[in-house]
Formats: sequence, structure tokens, C-alpha cells
Amino acid sequence: MNNLEDCIKQFPCYHHEDLKDQLFNGFVPVSTTLPYSICLVMIKKVKKMLDKNGGDMFVVSFNLDQKPLVLDGDISTFNIKGIEQECTVITQLPIQYKGYRCWSIVCQFTQKEGTTDVLNHSNY
Repeated sequence: MNNLEDCIKQFPCYHHEDLKDQLFNGFVPVSTTLPYSICLVMIKKVKKMLDKNGGDMFVVSFNLDQKPLVLDGDISTFNIKGIEQECTVITQLPIQYKGYRCWSIVCQFTQKEGTTDVLNHSNY
């Protein structure tokens, strides 16, 4: 991975029309990655914070002026198409991509639902 764009391409996101059906602590995201297995995590800081018995991870991003106030380690709710799931906030970071600035929150579902292969788009 020689730049951020290559890194982002490895983790596909939901289609932008599906975002209106998603809520994270009451806020509509501007981007959400498809859930991915914790086995794919290579960053030591994030690996240390993961629950080995927890579920898949995902990253949800917001506009800087419309973001939820959460702390690392908080239990939050992620609602997608009316199905509410609990997740743990792993870490947060600002991202700038193609001139857009957003606030991204790395989360892990608290319950396992099976591993999702993000490279297999037929699941979605």
C-alpha cells in the first residue's frame, strides 16, 4: 500500500444510497465499510484493543460538524435498516481523502455473527 487510496480500496463500503438507512448513535454516516474479520487487522494499536471473542469490525465516517461524541471503549448502537446492534468503539481518527475531511470511528460488533469476507461482494 503506497497511499491512502490503495488502503481504502481494500475495504469496500456500502453504497451511498444505503447510508440513509443507517444510524450510529442517532447520526447518519457519510461512509460505512462492510464488516470485516478481525483477522485482517495488522495495526498493533488496534489489535491490542480488540475483543478476541467479539464480532467483525467496521469503520463508520461522519462530517466533522455532524459526528457523535463517543470515547474509545464506549458501547454504542449501530442501526442498519431497523436492525440495532451493539458495538464497541475501538479508536477514532480524522481522515482526509480526495479533499474531503471526515471523522472516522473504528468499531467492533460485540456479538459474533460469523465471519464476513469483504472481498466477496455477493454477500451484499
